[in-house]
Amino acid sequence: MLELAKKYISNEKYQNRSKVISFVKNEILEYLNSLEDKKLDLAIMKYTIDHIDNLEALFRLISTKLKQGGKLIATIGSTKPELKSYSTNARFLYNGEQFPDNETRTLKDGDKFTVKFFKVSGDSNSEYIKGAETTKYFHSAEKIKQLAEFFGFDIFLGDWKDFVAKESQNDETMNQEVLVLTKNKKNNNKEKKNICYIR
Repeated sequence: MLELAKKYISNEKYQNRSKVISFVKNEILEYLNSLEDKKLDLAIMKYTIDHIDNLEALFRLISTKLKQGGKLIATIGSTKPELKSYSTNARFLYNGEQFPDNETRTLKDGDKFTVKFFKVSGDSNSEYIKGAETTKYFHSAEKIKQLAEFFGFDIFLGDWKDFVAKESQNDETMNQEVLVLTKNKKNNNKEKKNICYIR
């Protein structure tokens, strides 16, 4: 992903972006810990929170790194505890084991599960993509809300289309659950904005 992103902004059309974007390859919590406190205006985490087992550590770090009024915007796979055996493009393993297609497993906070991706999307009988296996952790909506309250965030948790302005919506866009944490007090300071994008 980093190599693709570097290639993307090397395009002449996006030259100005390369002046303000830097790429860092590091463990997420270590990287956040290395940043100055109260300096971030915005942190964007796309397809990331599901891979963090220690959600409390993430919330603690974000609460110290964001400025007042700063935001964390993060996509979330699902806050529903039911784990189906497969989706359109992947199979899910519970405790490392495959389970029947007509069954579900109920996840508890902190449970981890494995995702293996099919070579052919929509075909659960196809082989898996070699090396495309990942571990995810389940975090319930209740746990996320409790952590947000404890660390002093205003919270939105739901479909991103309910968060953005109605006029900017497009009927063809997909549904996506999103978490938005705002460090309570608004900051009207017009200084340079610092943004951290994590994927």
